[in-house]
Amino acid sequence: MLSRSFQGQTGDYRAHSDQLRENQTAFATVSKNVEELENELTEINNRLDHASKKIDDTGKTFSDNTPLQNIKKAITTVKNDIKSIDIRIGVVSNTLLQLKLKEKSKIIEDDKQLEILDNEYEVEI
Repeated sequence: MLSRSFQGQTGDYRAHSDQLRENQTAFATVSKNVEELENELTEINNRLDHASKKIDDTGKTFSDNTPLQNIKKAITTVKNDIKSIDIRIGVVSNTLLQLKLKEKSKIIEDDKQLEILDNEYEVEI
């Protein structure tokens, strides 16, 4: 009697049990697929991060103007050194010219003194 009264429910239970197994199998398959896709996504994100870092580094290298600034500073330093050397050359040239003029004037004065002495000597005789 119990068997007959619950016969419809046992059939429903078996159908639901079969449906539950199918759903669990489908869930396991979908979970496995989701896990594989998540791993693939992680790998793609890692490659994307690596590529982004590489692009950023390359961009920084191209936009880094430190070497250019160093060259400009070196050129400015060389120009200042050239000006300083030109001033020193001018001072030395001027000093040399002054010495030559003094030497010539001394030679001229020495010659005049000799002439004066020669004239005096002649006068005395």
